[in-house]
Amino acid sequence: MKKSTLITILVFLLSDLVFSNGVVFNTNKKESYLQLTESKVNVSIENQVATTVATQTFINNIGNSLSIKYAFPIPEGASATGLRYKINGQWYVAVFSQIGRAS
Repeated sequence: MKKSTLITILVFLLSDLVFSNGVVFNTNKKESYLQLTESKVNVSIENQVATTVATQTFINNIGNSLSIKYAFPIPEGASATGLRYKINGQWYVAVFSQIGRAS
């Protein structure tokens, strides 16, 4: 397969991920989401493996301390290898759980 064809295929496969964003929602109140204020996505490809790093900033307009969950769309066959988040200057490492996929 030509290198240009492979790159074209990868661009199309990754386009959904590149234009997707994560969402942070308040688990205490139905349909309550934090506002996404910034999203940066960096994709690097090495030996047919694509690594995507998404850096996103959300703001709590509600003003209270919240119990939250973060969701991010991951294409079929892809896997997440890590997630870190920072609240009030403190870094944390997330624990993954898989929820049902949208049909």
